[in-house]
Amino acid sequence: MTSKTRALVVEIKWNKAVLPDPLTAKNTDSGTKKSYNATVSTCDSGNKRGYYARGYFTQNDSHHDTSPKDIKSCG
Repeated sequence: MTSKTRALVVEIKWNKAVLPDPLTAKNTDSGTKKSYNATVSTCDSGNKRGYYARGYFTQNDSHHDTSPKDIKSCG
């Protein structure tokens, strides 16, 4: 069996009324393993906005979004 390199991408996006939602922060974990872990955080200049996280593998067309939350980022 041949292992393929995969990349897990995790993004924090600003839930804006007009698409596409702006990317606030992003991180990636890649390799040929069974378990992936990518963490991401941002202060986004201390803004209070609705944010959500998006996770996906770059070799796949689907993604998963969390529900947007109003958060005052650090700052």
